[in-house]
Amino acid sequence: MGKGAVVVTAVVVAAAAVREAAVVSRRRSKRVAEEVKRKKVAALIEVEQKFSTPTALFRSIADAMVEEMEHGLRADPHAPLKMLISYIDDGNLPTGDEHRLFYALDFGGTNFRVIWVQLGGREKRVVRQQYKEVSIPPRLTVGTSMKLFNFIAAELEKIVKTEGDDFQLPEGILHQWHSRTVGEDVVAELSRAMERQGLDMSYSSC
Repeated sequence: MGKGAVVVTAVVVAAAAVREAAVVSRRRSKRVAEEVKRKKVAALIEVEQKFSTPTALFRSIADAMVEEMEHGLRADPHAPLKMLISYIDDGNLPTGDEHRLFYALDFGGTNFRVIWVQLGGREKRVVRQQYKEVSIPPRLTVGTSMKLFNFIAAELEKIVKTEGDDFQLPEGILHQWHSRTVGEDVVAELSRAMERQGLDMSYSSC
């Protein structure tokens, strides 16, 4: 065998070895990928099984919640879930045809928000929506309800004089707020404060 034949044979053998190594490498990579995928699927199945909740348990939870809400609506003092009856009935629900400016008051612990929304009927819907958050001075949180609502009415007047004077108030008794206001009728208190402020506003209960 000549020298040239030996070289050719060596090259062929080397090429075959490279191809075999490549095949082995691909097979090994494929096995590794399949093993990783298998472990991921197994982990997902395990998590799903651990967090799976039977339908019967969901129903029992829902039944328990309904029972607690009914206790709260009956004003049961021992009810763990406190419930407040809504004063909005079918006769006062929005129709979608409203073309006017509406206000809402959101009372918090140390502040309150005045929200005003301009409605444009079914076509324009909400034309404009804004709000202002007002901090309540600490001295008013421990003072009389008259001073507190006078302050709220004065802040409300600043906004209403700019935006408009049509206002809607809900019915409601304060169950939890500053100590001297609990049990007060928020509508009556605020209405009297607006009168003292000289704020001529029309409002209706809803």
